[in-house]
Order: sequence, then structure tokens, then C-alpha cells
Amino acid sequence: MLFLPLATSLFCFAVSALADNSTILSSEIDVFVNDLLAEWNSPGGVAVAVVRMDGQGGWLVETKGYGIATANGSKVTPDTMFSVGSNSKLFDVLATGLLISNESLSPQISWDTKLASLIPNWKLVDPVATSESTITDLMSHRTGLPSHDFGYFRYNDSVPALVERMQYLKPSAPFRWAFQYTNMIKTVVRRMANGFAREATTANPLDAGIPHALPWFFSNTGEPEVGDTFSGPGGVLTTAVDAARWLQMLLSNGLHPDTNATVVPASVIETVGTGVSVTLGNPQWPELSPAVYGGGLIQWSYRGHDMVEHNGAVPGFFAQITRLPEDVAGVAVFTNEDLGEFTSYIIKYRIIDAILGMDPVDWDSRYKAEVQQAASALGGLVPGPPNASLPFELSAAQGNYRNLGYGPDITLCAPSAGSPNCTALLATLNNTFPEALAQADLVWAWDTLIATYVLLKHFDGALFNVTAFVPEPTGNASRGGIWGAGDTIGEPQGPTVEDRSESVNSSNNTFVTRIGGALAVAPYGSSFLANPPLLDPLKFFEFNGFYKSVIQEC
Repeated sequence: MLFLPLATSLFCFAVSALADNSTILSSEIDVFVNDLLAEWNSPGGVAVAVVRMDGQGGWLVETKGYGIATANGSKVTPDTMFSVGSNSKLFDVLATGLLISNESLSPQISWDTKLASLIPNWKLVDPVATSESTITDLMSHRTGLPSHDFGYFRYNDSVPALVERMQYLKPSAPFRWAFQYTNMIKTVVRRMANGFAREATTANPLDAGIPHALPWFFSNTGEPEVGDTFSGPGGVLTTAVDAARWLQMLLSNGLHPDTNATVVPASVIETVGTGVSVTLGNPQWPELSPAVYGGGLIQWSYRGHDMVEHNGAVPGFFAQITRLPEDVAGVAVFTNEDLGEFTSYIIKYRIIDAILGMDPVDWDSRYKAEVQQAASALGGLVPGPPNASLPFELSAAQGNYRNLGYGPDITLCAPSAGSPNCTALLATLNNTFPEALAQADLVWAWDTLIATYVLLKHFDGALFNVTAFVPEPTGNASRGGIWGAGDTIGEPQGPTVEDRSESVNSSNNTFVTRIGGALAVAPYGSSFLANPPLLDPLKFFEFNGFYKSVIQEC
């Protein structure tokens, strides 16, 4: 493996440091950030950290808070704690690097140590990936597994159970063939602000709407291991002050910024920052280069300057931690609202432009256009034609659907048909979301962070309007498949339903692959999902690897 060092010594840092030591978080930046929050009608705020070397071996450190931190109106400060989401992955990988660099460990491990030698019962569908996957393969997301987030983001789960289920999750690419970001893989390795969301009152996604403080998405049940699946991929909480120290350590090649003591060996910093998998071959904007992924880090360039970074999101929070190694500078931007992904990018790039002494790019207009375009693509329920017909009885679709890789069975219920197994679910929906239930012909509950309830309203034929939502003040329409293979991976192909599904059927003969004649054998993605979001629920289950349990029918 070829490693290209990000930097060689503190001497090189001093030579390459920016000459201009003026304040970055100036009154001009303050006005920019505050105006941005106002224009985007943000119910939350932003914490920012900026670090640079001063050209003489010292550090210039700036931290600030803007906007609202909590539901009681308290302001964001540099000491306000935020979730950093997937930036936690770098902590996992560096912790692994510390074990690798520990020569007293027995047996000794390396970045090329096979997982099968470390993890009991390690097994994937692909036997080659099972036997050959190394620590490097996991940290660079190239095992062949897509995200399979519906099998990962479960509220009541444990690390051993998740690892056990991985043997049933179908790969979407050959081993080491493609980069496919997955939180599940990073689970294998492993005073706070409120997160805010807006309840929409108009069609404009930038309108203020009705802001709500979201409950913290992770709740530990107290049971050993339960809930710990979130910790490795996205469990770190920090502040702008601490993020500044973290950036200083990374920019110093693992040295403590005050004492120069080694915190993380330089070889580990070098390894995790070296690209292994190509994650972006064709950047959207001219200022950006193609990107490669190492270990919890993305390496690419911005306006000709090398950039090493990662972002992270959990409900209500979005964080970016970015460093410019050759310029010996770093930026961290933490937000606590549902559109924070966009505002954090705008703020990050505006600050980097200031660090580099370049005229600012108008990222605000770009991202506003993206949000508006995304919002216009999502509509309400599509009314069916006057002569709409359904090729199967709703009661025939009821039943328990199982995918061993995704956890507990899904129970599909028809409110009009009635079933003892659906009583509790229908009662809950009727008590909490009666208007939504009144429009639903089929419903199911899903114990996932992504979608707690899915409601289907018949359109025509086997197609239904689909609405997936979490019982918090947000809602999301469901689009596409559920395995999260990314844009570069084609849909699964093959002559059988199992071949074209996104997961793997168990050999248990209590499963069937079709229900009467309701399921057509069309390639996944061609007719089971239309645009706007119309879903054939039976094809959805079938093509995503869910099979109706004969034993546990409603």
C-alpha cells in the first residue's frame, strides 16, 4: 500500500503556514453567519472553530457561537455541546490505530489483519469478503456491502445481534470493487444543544414554519450492548473549543499542541488520511476535485488546496470537521437544525475562502437552489384515475414479512380488513395520527431511526402513494430502494426474484417468494416505484429481500 504523507514535520508546518494572521471570525464573518441564519429562518444555531499556525510555531485559535442552542432560547457558545455524527468514525479508526501501534499487544495486529481472525462468527454473504476482509477494507468501506441502513438504524439493537445479521445482507458489489458508505461496518470497529426541525406550513422549504426541539435520537435502554450500535459510527459529542484542540492535534501529525507529546503516532495519522477508495469521481462544482476515502476521512481539494475532512449527521444535528494540511489550518462547523447540512457547508466554505485570502464563492445561492429543487420534487398524495382498480385484495397482502438481515418481522396491515395482529398498531396510529391513518389503505411499523411508520394510499393497479415518517415533527417521502448502494452501483440483476432482491433469503422453507398472482417479475426499480413516489408494496418487499412468513401470517 502506498502512503503519501500529509505533512512531514512541524518545521514544514511553520514554513507553509499562512502569512496573514488577521482574525478570521471577524465582524464581517459574524454578519455573514447571522444573516445566513436569518435568511434560512434557522430555529437553531452554529458553533465554529478555526485554527491556524502563525508562521512562528504558535497557534491562532478562534471559536464562536451563533444563534439558538436550546428550546428555552439559550444562545450557542463555544462550549455548547453538539453531536458530530459520523465524525465519530475517525475516533474509531484512530483508536484502532493505537492498538496497531501498541507493540506489546499479543497477538500483534496490523491494518491488513483479517477480520475473521479477530471477530467470532464473522460472516458475510460473499465468502471472499468473509475470509479476506481486513481492517483497511472496513475503514475504507470497500467490503461490497451497501449501507443497509434500515437494518442498522434500529432503536433496540445490539452489536452482537447486528454482526450476526450481516451474514444475511446481500452485497451490491464485488469485494474491493467500489466505495459504499455504511454505518454498519463502523459499528464493527467502535451541556448539549437541542436539535431542531421545522414543521412545514408552506411549500417553501426555507420558510420558518413551526420549529420544534427534537428529542435526542439515541436512548440507552440500560441493557448491556443494546443501543451501542450507534456509538461507533455516530456517538461522539463535543464543543467548538474541544474541536479546535482536536484539529490542532491532527494538523500537528498527532502531537499535543502545547507539549508536543505524541497523542497519536504520526504513522497512524498518515495512514487514515491516505485515500483507499474513490468516493467521488466527478465533483458537482468546479472548485472541488475528485475525492478519495481513507479511514474516517475524505481527501480532496478545494480551489487547489488539499482538504481532509468528514461530515456527520444525526437527527437535528450536522457537523463538519475540515483541515487544510498544506496550509496548516482547520475549520469545524456544528449546527443543530434540520437544514444544517446546507448552512454548515456555506459557512465552512466562506471561512476557508477567508483563510486562503480568496474572494468568496456564492455557496448560499447554490445550496438554496438545491433545497428548492429537492422540495419541488416531493409532492403530496397523487390522486388515482376515476377508474382505478386494485389487482389483489388488501386482506391478501396482510401478513408478516421477514428479512433476517433486517431484524424483526414487518407486519403489513390493511385498516379496512382487520386482523388481531394489527390491532395495537392501528390503535396507536388512530390515537396519534388519525388523519394520516384515514388516508391509508396499507400500513406497517418499522423499528428504525429512518422510518417508524409507512402509510400507503392506493393510486391505481398495484401502485400506492407512499409516506414514511418518524413520529416527531418531521416527515419524509420514501424514494428508491432501501439498501443504499450509491449512484455508482446498478440495480441488482438476475433471472430470479432472489437475484434481483437487495437482500438474501434464508434457506428456511417457511418463506414464500410470491403472494398469489399479485407480484410481477419486473426488474427492481423499473416498475415497482414510480415518480412521483408511488410504490408497489408487494414488489417493494419482494425486491428488497423480504419474504412472507407462512407460519406467522396475520
